Amino acid sequence: MNHVINCQILNVNQVRIFKRIKSHYEILITDSSNIKPLKLIVMETVRMEKSYLINMICDHLQEIARNHKINPQSPVFILALTGVAAFNIHDVTIYSVLSIPISRNNLDKNV
Repeated sequence: MNHVINCQILNVNQVRIFKRIKSHYEILITDSSNIKPLKLIVMETVRMEKSYLINMICDHLQEIARNHKINPQSPVFILALTGVAAFNIHDVTIYSVLSIPISRNNLDKNV
């Protein structure tokens, strides 16, 4: 998947997130000894194009990796909370990765 990177359609917070991740990854590639992993949760209200932002970031990091002859899959690990969110970002839910069973009864502690 290859998304056109167009920061003009992002809001101010999304641009800030995009630039922060891009900067972090570029430093990681050039000097991995002096940087800690970046852990980030992207949360916004409905219809704020989170999926577009996440896909754009993934594509951009994979492009940076390819330009530096690094496995393009290595910089990105994405998990979503819901099936709809996982579908929108072409990835998986946190529950499936961690093998956490989902129960219809929220009070069921034996699942």
